[in-house]
Amino acid sequence: MESKTSLDTKNIYQLEFFNAAPSQVYNVWMNGELFSQINEMKASVDDKIGGSFSYCNNLNFGLNVMLNQNNRIVQAWSHRDFPQQHFSILDISIEQHENGCYVYLNHYGVPAQCFEMIAREWQTNYFIPMQLYFDNLDLAKSMNDLD
Repeated sequence: MESKTSLDTKNIYQLEFFNAAPSQVYNVWMNGELFSQINEMKASVDDKIGGSFSYCNNLNFGLNVMLNQNNRIVQAWSHRDFPQQHFSILDISIEQHENGCYVYLNHYGVPAQCFEMIAREWQTNYFIPMQLYFDNLDLAKSMNDLD
């Protein structure tokens, strides 16, 4: 009889605040062209339930499981370094708050050997470039308000 081995997984929880409306954050996540401009890495997104996506020069890929426009994104999410055919679940919630919005990232079922790398990549490949993008938009708006 063939024995099955279980995969050791961990969950990633991160919280970010952006000087942006929930619709702006949602749009960056679900618009491959805009994501590519912000992160300077190739991305493509079919923004429908069941639609496929790939981010960060095809490092991350999967399918959209649930989409609640401007509010929530749930994806079956994989990475080139994950074991073959392993998908984790990414659950992004976006909440409006004064002067911007909070993004709650819950990433379930990340292979333990990839945990630290993926946790870092959420910051370096997603949140930091998005933060810079929204901060620059806010600065440009402030400059225009002075005119």
